[in-house]
Amino acid sequence: MSAFALEETLEADWVAVRPHAFQEREKHKFVFIVAWNEIEGKFAITCHNRTAQRQRSGSRELRRGGPCSWAGLFSFQDLRAVHQQLCSVNSELEPYLPAFPEEPSGMWTVLFGAPELSEQEMDALCYKLQVYLVHSLDTCGWKILSQVLFTETDDPEEYYESLSELRQKGYEEVLQRALFNCVAIAGVWQDLDVSRHAISLSHTIHCLDKSS
Repeated sequence: MSAFALEETLEADWVAVRPHAFQEREKHKFVFIVAWNEIEGKFAITCHNRTAQRQRSGSRELRRGGPCSWAGLFSFQDLRAVHQQLCSVNSELEPYLPAFPEEPSGMWTVLFGAPELSEQEMDALCYKLQVYLVHSLDTCGWKILSQVLFTETDDPEEYYESLSELRQKGYEEVLQRALFNCVAIAGVWQDLDVSRHAISLSHTIHCLDKSS
């Protein structure tokens, strides 16, 4: 197999991720509201981007932008799955998910629904979930949390780049380094020439002084 064919085969199994793909461009203030939906038997989680809301309140152009609020319904099982995904990004989150009551599994879930808690217990659990979500935001960042929690549909091109583009960048970096080295070497030789001229001139002046 030729080197080119081998390279093409390897490229088919790899994806190039853009550097700093999940880096936050600017810090925004997010507020989470968690409440128990009795009818659905799930947690209703709402998130508001307060920074964007304040910015848009004074600008008509900004009002046409993307959403400032997101919402979703989550069962205990859903939140455990979300937690597992976030822990795969940062394992520090592992001990922070609040303890949920045991859920019936299989047909028992259909027959009996979610486990019942008193109003005070449920309020306390909702508050703990709010604290957990804020901690998840601080730990993983909004880009990752929104993808996991609200399945944001960002353009994949924002995270991936083609291998040909990556290769081209590599070539350009090599050329830039080579050019920099050439300029640096030229500067060294120029300094040496100046030093030689200075020494020669000093020697000539010294000889003239001696002859006079």
